[in-house]
Amino acid sequence: MSYELREYDRKYYCNSIRISSDGLIQWDSSSEADTLVVCVPIGSVDVRLLSNFGASLVKLLNRVNEDIPYAVYSDIGSGIYVKPLTVADKSKNNGTQLHIPGRGYLVLAMRTEGDTTYVYLPRSTDYSVYAESEMRIKVAVTEETRRVQTSSGLFGRKSVDKSYYKISFRPEFSSGYIDGLIYYRIGNYKIPITQQMIDHREIYINKVNDNMPRPLVESVSSQVKID
Repeated sequence: MSYELREYDRKYYCNSIRISSDGLIQWDSSSEADTLVVCVPIGSVDVRLLSNFGASLVKLLNRVNEDIPYAVYSDIGSGIYVKPLTVADKSKNNGTQLHIPGRGYLVLAMRTEGDTTYVYLPRSTDYSVYAESEMRIKVAVTEETRRVQTSSGLFGRKSVDKSYYKISFRPEFSSGYIDGLIYYRIGNYKIPITQQMIDHREIYINKVNDNMPRPLVESVSSQVKID
């Protein structure tokens, strides 16, 4: 199967994407258009430049060595998943379920003719083909003190209290996490939180002095809620 990108065609279109609180993706489309649902990292798609993204998407699709199955999400690389749906698939399920929370979702019209699938761009001023799903992340920031041994003089050692901040994560969201989606901020400094840090479940930050502020955990997206 080969893929080609086509400009907007009023006979084949998708728009008005909506994502419900229970994760159902719905959209409007023409009666003759199948749909390509595209799951992307938040912030990776500029809806004003969809032709650029579309060209990159088609290149990725053409690199897949086997036919992409309908009605399931398939990983095509670069953090992108696609799910082709027929008109009947969409109608039967009243849309489709999202793949990973805290991601962006794009709906593009498509049709297959022989061994070629045509993917259609929306109207250039229609940004309603893209929406972001909400992710809720449970985080706890605590201040703790630990008694540690330190050197004192040439041979001596002494016990001192060492304070630090601990950021703890709940494990249930980690499978959908993207590096840098959240960060912790201390004063004016922002430190991105990576998947590896999430996997460890806890981040320890030395409290260098009594004036050091408590870290704040924040997100790069309004759709990612910190609890």
